[in-house]
Amino acid sequence: MANSPKLLTGKQVAEQLGLTSDRTVRSIRETGKLAFIKVAGRYMYPRDAVDQFIQDNTVMPCQDNTQGQSSNPTNVAVASSTSTMLKTDAATKKARGRAISAQLKKLSQTTSDNKPEKAGHVIQGDFQ
Repeated sequence: MANSPKLLTGKQVAEQLGLTSDRTVRSIRETGKLAFIKVAGRYMYPRDAVDQFIQDNTVMPCQDNTQGQSSNPTNVAVASSTSTMLKTDAATKKARGRAISAQLKKLSQTTSDNKPEKAGHVIQGDFQ
């Protein structure tokens, strides 16, 4: 898109994105995912905003480290860093759980007077 003008019409953006209609561009704009400016009552899209939209919405495939592992050092490094992240994430969640538990216990102790509740009055009878 380096040779295209700084501002693009909806139709031009649709062409750049490989869409069949500029209606899709309008929908994307209305969801706030594509920056625009209004010039003389017409929606125009900065070329950089279209590039940013593409970058922001590019989905990278998940790399499955369990299938076909090799002795490739790159795979080992990726698997190692992924494992470390998972362990760190689990440790963080565990620590957070402990902190919440401690806060709840403390709150429970301060809000109860530790006295047994009196038994309520029981009404006896046949209620059919």
